Amino acid sequence: GTLRTRRPDRVMMQGDNIVVVDFKFGKPRKQYNRQVQDYINLLIRMGYPAEHISSYLWYVEQDKVERV
Repeated sequence: GTLRTRRPDRVMMQGDNIVVVDFKFGKPRKQYNRQVQDYINLLIRMGYPAEHISSYLWYVEQDKVERV
């Protein structure tokens, strides 16, 4: 019953493939992984097949990319 706004930083689509990227500027935290997983679950609920979705956290200041 609660309305929540969720908005990933970047969603790229090409053909059947979708890439979700969320930029972070602090230290890695487990909650960030859950946040990105929520974005993936939303896309799946919208009808996009899970096998075509890949997602990443980009820790900008550390120049580190982590696949979720």
